[in-house]
Amino acid sequence: MIRRRAHPLATWGLGAASVWLLLSGCQGGPPPQPTPEPSLPPLRFSKLDLQQSDPTGRPWWRLRSNQAVVDPKTRTATVKDLSGELFRDGKPLYRITGAQGQVLQSAGEIRIQGQFIAENLQDKTVITGRELRWQPEKNELTLLGNLVLKQPALEVKAQEALIQTALQRVALRRAVQVRTQKPVMDIRGEALDWRWGAERLEASQPVQVIHQTAQIQVNAGRGAVDLRREVIDLSSGVQVRRLNNQAQLQADQVQWTIPTQAFSAQGNVRYRQTRPPMAVAGRAAQGNLQQQVIQVQGADTEIYPGS
Repeated sequence: MIRRRAHPLATWGLGAASVWLLLSGCQGGPPPQPTPEPSLPPLRFSKLDLQQSDPTGRPWWRLRSNQAVVDPKTRTATVKDLSGELFRDGKPLYRITGAQGQVLQSAGEIRIQGQFIAENLQDKTVITGRELRWQPEKNELTLLGNLVLKQPALEVKAQEALIQTALQRVALRRAVQVRTQKPVMDIRGEALDWRWGAERLEASQPVQVIHQTAQIQVNAGRGAVDLRREVIDLSSGVQVRRLNNQAQLQADQVQWTIPTQAFSAQGNVRYRQTRPPMAVAGRAAQGNLQQQVIQVQGADTEIYPGS
């Protein structure tokens, strides 16, 4: 639904369509051949309000622009100085702003193409990107193009994101980078799911975690970072490496407690280090890489290289 303020071009465009219909109905002779639908000229507005509501009248979205050109056939508005709100259950959920772009409206959704800023009015997450698609019936917000999502303790970068607002879940895809502030960690992968209500990041594909302070890097095929509990669970070919002394741990599964740097490992455990040279293998292990204390089960061996 496009609401426009009174404008001579808009009146002229509608009038031209009415005149064309009247003339084509007054011709005599043989039945008229199908005539192509006339093309209406673009409509220009100094002020434009756009909105759409659900069947009960509750707003789905509402946008305003200080300058716009509307194509009546494609229902595409090229706008400048864009601002507005996206709604869920009749309540504003996101505030949208943009310098310029295109707004495409179709049944039950709206798409904004152009650099935008979206602020979540509940948790104050600020998102920037190049394309936004809002499907209110599905409670889904699709974001594309050099995305940055910022919270006070978290920053996320990705090329694609699907936000399921009712589930408080964000599916992040393509060149995903997450930087946490407490502790300072970098989490990278091609597919990460962020459950922001539970403060949890999940990776169903290869993931890398770097703890900057402890200088520990972890690579795994799958994993989950629980920021609330400060615990990292990793599986599928886990490799843990201390960046400052080349100590390495491999296992099928590893649980890493962030504040203490303690870990437990299960399945095909292998540990080796270069100073002093040492290697050991077993079925399970526990210890602390930062303190260089490792106890391996199945090999009946304890290693204290720091002593």
